[in-house]
Amino acid sequence: MLKNLNTTLLNIIIALVMLFTTFLGYLYTNDDYIASAMWPAIGFAVGFYYIFGKKSLIGLISGVLIANLIARFFLIDEKIILTIMFSLVFTFGNVVEVFLFNHVMGITKKAKSLSVKIALMYCFAAIATGIIGAIISVSFIYITNNCDNFLSTFARWSIGDFFGIIIFGTAIIFSYNYDKKYDITSKVSILGIFFLIFFILFSYAIFSEQIIWLSYNDFSFIFLIFFFTAAFTFSYRMILTIDIIFVLMFNLSVFTINTTPSLANIVHNMNLYLFTLSAIAMITKFILNNLEERNALLKESTSKFKNLVESTNTLLKLSDDLLKPETSVNTEYLKRMFEIATNLFSSYDTASCFVWGLEKPIFISTVGYDLDELNTYDFHIEHFEIDMNKPMHESNTEELIAYDLGQDYGRYKLKNKRIIDTVKLGIFTEDRVHSIMSFNITEGSDKTFETHHIEAFSNFQNLMNSFYEVTYLFSKTNSLKNDIVLSLIRTLELYDHYTGGHSEEVAYLAGQIASKLNLDSKEIYNIYWAGIVHDIGKIGIPSAIINKPDKLTLEEYGQIQDHPVFGYQILSKSEDLKEIAQLVRYHHEWWNGEGYPNGLKEDEIPLGAQILAICDAVSTMATKRPYTLVKSSREIIIELDLYKGIQFAPKPTEAMIDFIKEGMLDNFYNDK
Repeated sequence: MLKNLNTTLLNIIIALVMLFTTFLGYLYTNDDYIASAMWPAIGFAVGFYYIFGKKSLIGLISGVLIANLIARFFLIDEKIILTIMFSLVFTFGNVVEVFLFNHVMGITKKAKSLSVKIALMYCFAAIATGIIGAIISVSFIYITNNCDNFLSTFARWSIGDFFGIIIFGTAIIFSYNYDKKYDITSKVSILGIFFLIFFILFSYAIFSEQIIWLSYNDFSFIFLIFFFTAAFTFSYRMILTIDIIFVLMFNLSVFTINTTPSLANIVHNMNLYLFTLSAIAMITKFILNNLEERNALLKESTSKFKNLVESTNTLLKLSDDLLKPETSVNTEYLKRMFEIATNLFSSYDTASCFVWGLEKPIFISTVGYDLDELNTYDFHIEHFEIDMNKPMHESNTEELIAYDLGQDYGRYKLKNKRIIDTVKLGIFTEDRVHSIMSFNITEGSDKTFETHHIEAFSNFQNLMNSFYEVTYLFSKTNSLKNDIVLSLIRTLELYDHYTGGHSEEVAYLAGQIASKLNLDSKEIYNIYWAGIVHDIGKIGIPSAIINKPDKLTLEEYGQIQDHPVFGYQILSKSEDLKEIAQLVRYHHEWWNGEGYPNGLKEDEIPLGAQILAICDAVSTMATKRPYTLVKSSREIIIELDLYKGIQFAPKPTEAMIDFIKEGMLDNFYNDK
């Protein structure tokens, strides 16, 4: 909310907050008004400066200075000159602390996620900041003979600043970084008002102990419920708010709960309790936010995959209609490819697609550009380069455009943002480039091209070129369409780090066993291609589970068991793949009925699925996995004999055992 304010209004609000929290710190004292055991103001100060930088200085300094003057004038019996001097020194100390904390934590502003190293650095910054502030302020107090015990006052001052930073500064920084992603609705805001009212009433009642049966010692645990509720239901702002209310209500009632001789012990215990409550709430909120983000990413990945499948079907159908590569229909095909790419990828600001004209490139589709305007510029074909083996990642695109356009670059620059990073894809056949797609990040953007983005672009370029080759060569034969499917499967197998090539192994073995069982050519064809796509449903399972190096939990294994159904749902959308989809759905069924997903048994299981189950198991046993060792052919035969009639269908199992005894399995893996 504050980030959208102009500098003047921002500083006014910051000054008011600093005035209130500084004055609150003066109230939160023990024994005297020299050193507070809790100083919320420093937490707000380091938080504001960490977020807004130097433009918040006026508000910070004026708020702290005015609050010190007012508090010391009304609460402490001292000469006016000392009030002014102490206020100036304390304000100076706060400013030094702010600069020190920001300097130590500067590295974390570039960090993309929290880590143990950053957490330790944060604690170190809070401790160091409290110590430096205490040295400056307490030294001046000691010099003016206003304190008798330097170490005691120094310790209280350091502890007060540390707790102020670790509780309130942390809440402010977390709120700024994460609350913008989880804005509360008006309905939740009304709920929040009621929540705060109940918290205020409860805090005052338990601290003041005016209700006989509601004692702090017996019911302080209810604060934990409030803080958990804030974490689960509201934002970091709410946690920060109830932190302030906790301190305020404690101050209003502190003397009524003074049941021990030492008020200092009560204050420090309250500090520790509030720190514990706030830390638990913020950690809980952080975990919940991470889970929400991961769920959002999973939904986005699933959506993109469905989009890819639908787009793939569209391109397959469209390729059958494209009979003339040099006609306008071909341009529509390239535009469709570009549209798919712009929908699949999100880490760019602008994008363009052009084909080769006689003298200059002709732009056929754009994102973030005026297509007609872009075609008015005299770009030169010889200045457009592309790597036919992989996407090109360039950081000098803007310089190349400026060189290419010459004097006309001024007109281009007025209408288009400066490009700072580019990834280019090429659509080509053999040694001829037909089209180039360019994805750009512009100046001022917070997006970047990471390694996994480049890999995704590379996979897309390979896949789209397979489709385009089909169209360009007028091929409707199964051989080229098979290459397309294999390209898709190989792309998807990058999702599973441990099973690269597994689908092709299963397909080969399934085809061999189907032949041994004397099935007809159509059945063998379907079983082979079912082997190719049998694990396609794994794209619907989180990557962390697919690639987990340790054994899966029961819950994770339950998610893995969904992949045959996911695969069936994807494949059955195509009329031509319905038979293959059935084999994919049932390839984890057991002969004795204890498999999944439907618990079919014996001949209820399609023969092709029976074959796939054995071939899938043999491929897994014959290759290294994170939690299994490679088995020899003899060990595999023993395993098949052991589970024949239990997990595996008898006839396909016997055919596989014969296949292995003939040395065919060893030959297959030795030739790879």
